[in-house]
Amino acid sequence: MALIGQLELAGYFLIVWDIVRFCRREGILVQGRGPAANSVVCYALGLTAIDPVGMELLFERFLSANVVMAGH
Repeated sequence: MALIGQLELAGYFLIVWDIVRFCRREGILVQGRGPAANSVVCYALGLTAIDPVGMELLFERFLSANVVMAGH
């Protein structure tokens, strides 16, 4: 969570959560794409059914302070 705060990505995850919630409510099929789609944050928010801890996936695969983000 500290890294998400440091990279100022909390708003991004909340926007994605809101979009997914809308799509599910309206019966629109929605699926995550890219490496963040199976992150523990997306799992905790209910955006994905993939449990990255149970699957032993590395957090660094999804989000790293060393990755340069567009706009940062």
